Amino acid sequence: MVSGYSQAGQGREALDLYQRMDSEGVEPNRVTLLGVLGACGNSQLLAEGRSVHSRIRSSRRESDLSLEAALVTMYARCGSLQEAEKVFDGISRKNVVSWTAMLTAYAQTGHFHKAVELYQRMDVEPNKITFVAVLTAISSLGDLKLGERIHARIAALKIQPDGPLGNALITMYSRCGRIDQARKVFDGIERRDVITWTSMI
Repeated sequence: MVSGYSQAGQGREALDLYQRMDSEGVEPNRVTLLGVLGACGNSQLLAEGRSVHSRIRSSRRESDLSLEAALVTMYARCGSLQEAEKVFDGISRKNVVSWTAMLTAYAQTGHFHKAVELYQRMDVEPNKITFVAVLTAISSLGDLKLGERIHARIAALKIQPDGPLGNALITMYSRCGRIDQARKVFDGIERRDVITWTSMI
């Protein structure tokens, strides 16, 4: 139910239910904690998010990579990038989800150079979400050469540029003045949604 409220954008209701669980002595599991962190981030409930973080620390679940990534995202969405960075820097064995959470946080808060620098530091193979985040940053920076290198890597990894990834490539090429390349990406996408059409228009 906590996750349901969170996904419906009802962060306060999700948090109220979580607090009710706590008052009744019900121990939250990983899924509950992920849901309540998402609710705190989406509703920008920073103080409540910090409280959940303290709960995670006291229950010794900080080594859970999914929870750590969710903490990074929560702090970034609440406008506390410094705390997001602190959580990220404290992750000893980062996976693609960890890296992507921090990279997305930078891209969504306008720290585009930091997003690109972090991508270049990654020591794990990126996934589609990683590429969407870094392409968002590159689009804003207007760095065509880097965008082309990212596109080449996507092709080398044989990742199909559909959905959000295809849209991100179209936007990047368009903003960098390469409408011909944007159209080439557009024509190669089998299933185009309204965002794909809008990006090309």
